[in-house]
Amino acid sequence: MRLAADFAHMEMALAPLGQPLADLGRPYKVLRALRPLLFQSPQHIAQSPMLGDVVPHSLMLHFLFAKAPPELRSPYEAASWSRSRYSKWLDEHTSEKERLVLVRGAMESYVQTVRQRQGKEFAPVYPIMKEILEKAMALERV
Repeated sequence: MRLAADFAHMEMALAPLGQPLADLGRPYKVLRALRPLLFQSPQHIAQSPMLGDVVPHSLMLHFLFAKAPPELRSPYEAASWSRSRYSKWLDEHTSEKERLVLVRGAMESYVQTVRQRQGKEFAPVYPIMKEILEKAMALERV
């Protein structure tokens, strides 16, 4: 998977700088914890002890949006934003609570789309994403 390879390249690029990579703090811990999850099923991801403890729920939900069918649009697509605008928004809104609210909006938009077309079922990844979101929102008291 390309993302995992990119993570490995990033680690190799940082290693010669002399500072132990573990000293990079939380971002490095997230990177290390996220890599093995990239190869897991959505069900396994939802049950991972790393989820929420090390890897933010919102980050993993973004990953699952990427694995979802096109009608389950990512938060920036549901908001009709460009990727650069969304990236800027994420830079300015570091609160997990704010990010979860935006993710919830994208997921609610998907539910409305399915109901409008009188669909009978949701994409297989949707219930797993909903479970992760509900758990995260309870922890964040949203």
